[in-house]
Amino acid sequence: IAIGTSLQSAGAPETAAVLSRYLTSGALDPELGSDGQAEIDLQFSQQASSILPVSDGTLLAYGEHSGFTSQTFLAQMWPDGSPNSNLGTNGSLFYDVVPNGTTVAGALLQQDRQIVSAGYTPLTQSGFVMRTEPNGQLDQEFGTGGIAQLANPGSSRIHALAAQADGRILVAGESQPAAFGGRIVMTIWRLNVDGLPDQTFGQDGIAFVADPTAFMYAYDVAV
Repeated sequence: IAIGTSLQSAGAPETAAVLSRYLTSGALDPELGSDGQAEIDLQFSQQASSILPVSDGTLLAYGEHSGFTSQTFLAQMWPDGSPNSNLGTNGSLFYDVVPNGTTVAGALLQQDRQIVSAGYTPLTQSGFVMRTEPNGQLDQEFGTGGIAQLANPGSSRIHALAAQADGRILVAGESQPAAFGGRIVMTIWRLNVDGLPDQTFGQDGIAFVADPTAFMYAYDVAV
């Protein structure tokens, strides 16, 4: 059982991304890092939003890194919690998805070991989906240079994603479309395997669920 957490020591201005692994009994696994916990040392502040176990025993961590700018990071650790130095710099890669910083909602590992993540930009409130190769490099056949910017009906926020068996990607969250009077409505995006909107889904690849008397949010999606 692996969990990604953020740790802020008393008096420290920054948070650290920490990976914790538990045995089935609920006890921390002493074979990972220091007594079952391993810190992802990226400097500045970071948080691990998603933990992905790989069939070779390694663990992938996706999240946000806040230094001079806010970036998305991917870190890979060996089963003992040490960084995989073959990946990027000391086991980590950084991505400038948009210049204004990002919030990572989640990530998933596809059958071909490609990694798909999704999130949104708080400043512009628009969503994105990113796909990388198993080595962490952006998949140039997805979206534009590995990143698909989601159509923005208005103030979009992304909270979850899922992959269908055919490779298409579902992204869930909420938006405030003008067509609904700016009311917050549950919003689902679906992308084809190349990162383009699935025109057979909803309206130009977006489906809305609205309630005239309430705001609606989507915090998870499953297939």
